[in-house]
Amino acid sequence: KKAELKKLDKEKVKKRWTIVEDLYKKSDFRAVIIEADKIMEYTLEHLNFEGNNYAERLKSAQHRFSKSVFDSLWEARRSRNRVIHEMEHEINSFEAKSVKDKIKRALKELNV
Repeated sequence: KKAELKKLDKEKVKKRWTIVEDLYKKSDFRAVIIEADKIMEYTLEHLNFEGNNYAERLKSAQHRFSKSVFDSLWEARRSRNRVIHEMEHEINSFEAKSVKDKIKRALKELNV
């Protein structure tokens, strides 16, 4: 069975990104990381990169990114995983800004 092709809604991404920026201004750093990651996941899925999950889709999309941005997306995902899975993980403004900037740069490379 052929997978149904999805279509990326760039306006939706832009609207969601303004939420990420607002969360950062409100110092909700945990939410910044989670929401930015969700946007990247949505983008990879809706640009129809092959794979059943984030990691597989990111590997499929590797050719669309510079090496530094590709590597930085893995770093951003590791931050997201720490936020989700490690009860003691404290997020500061530096980590949140770093993840936000990495994902923003990746979206730019995808022309989103």
